[in-house]
Amino acid sequence: MIKGNGKVLVAMSGGIDSSIAALLLKEEGWKVYGITLIMWNYLIPDCKSRKTVCCNIESVLDAKTFSEQNGIQHYIIDCRENFKNEIINNFQLEYLNGRTPNPCIRCNKLIKWNFMLKLADELGCSHVATGHYANTGFHNGRYYISKGIDNYKDQSYFLCSLTQKSIERTIFPLGNLKKEDVREYAKNKNLNKLRDKRESMDVCFVQSNNYRDLINQNFDNNNNKVIITEGNFVDKSGNILGKHKGFPYYTIGQRKGLGISSTKPLYVSKIMPVTNEVQLGFREELATNFLKTNDINLMKYSSLEKAVELTVKIRYRDKGTRAIVKQVNDTLFVDFLENVYAITPGQSMVAYENNDIVASGVIC
Repeated sequence: MIKGNGKVLVAMSGGIDSSIAALLLKEEGWKVYGITLIMWNYLIPDCKSRKTVCCNIESVLDAKTFSEQNGIQHYIIDCRENFKNEIINNFQLEYLNGRTPNPCIRCNKLIKWNFMLKLADELGCSHVATGHYANTGFHNGRYYISKGIDNYKDQSYFLCSLTQKSIERTIFPLGNLKKEDVREYAKNKNLNKLRDKRESMDVCFVQSNNYRDLINQNFDNNNNKVIITEGNFVDKSGNILGKHKGFPYYTIGQRKGLGISSTKPLYVSKIMPVTNEVQLGFREELATNFLKTNDINLMKYSSLEKAVELTVKIRYRDKGTRAIVKQVNDTLFVDFLENVYAITPGQSMVAYENNDIVASGVIC
């Protein structure tokens, strides 16, 4: 962690990680400010009652109270309109196009860091900080994100879309700590309520943890409600296997909730919005050794026009698979050295060199 005698703005969620991150920075000599972003309607009944998201009003008040108790000037910023336009609308549209989005990655790039850096500039803060378990690095004029040392808690994947400017000004105080270290620190500071608080895990704007309800609220360009209708489950030969409830309600690799009996487990292998069909197959039919991405972000190196072997993750909890990655214009082509399963359009591919993020892109 960077020692400092300057100013730093810390994203405060009201949880243990961001709170301890702020305290650690104070101990390192920083003048710490806090920011909490209001991205969603915190007063709806579902949001008020949920304990595993950072979108409830209790968490906002916890962040405010903790800041005041520890001499941290705290700001609450309303960015709901931006969040709706950039994140929620995109989330709905992606499902309606048969893709499975990752809103947290998109939010970090388009909402969270933009608002943090804007306020940081207004306050004269040289850096911003969050409670993510990740690190930053610098090599040959390039800034990049690296994994945190806690393998289970590592959150570098979600930071894969950050720009050079954002990374340059970011500090991750928890990057070289494990979760148990953070809890022990809270215990030693007699922050028992904070230590025992449940973690934020769900997508903040998906009520009742059911994204189908949100998709059903979607409207087209003429302000007409999009009607989602039943369609056919089919096999790879086009044979009808049964009825589905609407293609946006499924994602590649899904096994549960299909309502189809089979001698072997069936999985969603393809989603076809144009025909309103969902293709099912056996696990081996989900295997492939190739993908390509758009919306790419180069981190550790400015170009990958020369193919390089890296470890590639196709989802957050993926352990990673060795692959040859090459850039052609604005596309990354990935050839895996062994089969991977359930590659999902809309999710992010993140390529690592050891612990360092080299590049990322949205699977297309």
